[in-house]
Amino acid sequence: MIINLCRRNGSPLLAALIASGLAASGAVFSQAAETTAHGGTPTVASGAPLATQADAWYENYRFRDGQTLTRLRIHYATLGAPHHNAKGEIDNAILMLHWTGADSRTLLSEASIKALFDAGRPLDANRYFLIFPDSVGHGQSSKPSDGLKASFPVYGYKDSVDLQHKLVSETLGIQHLRAIIGLSIGGMNACSGLKLTRKQWTA
Repeated sequence: MIINLCRRNGSPLLAALIASGLAASGAVFSQAAETTAHGGTPTVASGAPLATQADAWYENYRFRDGQTLTRLRIHYATLGAPHHNAKGEIDNAILMLHWTGADSRTLLSEASIKALFDAGRPLDANRYFLIFPDSVGHGQSSKPSDGLKASFPVYGYKDSVDLQHKLVSETLGIQHLRAIIGLSIGGMNACSGLKLTRKQWTA
């Protein structure tokens, strides 16, 4: 499984802590992937930080191939609270991206929360505002199986990145991220997203 961390001019210590935590929790994500592959739902930790669930809706969304969807939904979850700097900008946001066939729930399993997001862990939800989107075609975001099936607009890798950027910058009003972390295709998005979008995501 590919695990990528992308940051720009961020803290080397943060990068080291995140990399260490991700390496230590490789088995956690493998377990979550196995659960997803067999149709199960990862268990949410009891007593752990609770994720907030939300939906972003985009009217008449135009995909890169020119097709449009009347109403496109991007479902996402968040852990922690945004912190605003002296300029009023959110400065503690981290984007977490899942792998193919998964969704935000797999990154919010009991094991992964304990390994990464609990108090004192590398991505402590008491310090960071963590964002977990369901990529288009996955989870509770718009997907062909919602009803359109073969009539659903053709979407690709770059469309996923476009929608992640739109969610972060327009819906959540975040212009800079502390880090973008992804696994497998999410890891590819994490680094390529910086090249595929015109704005600079990471501070």
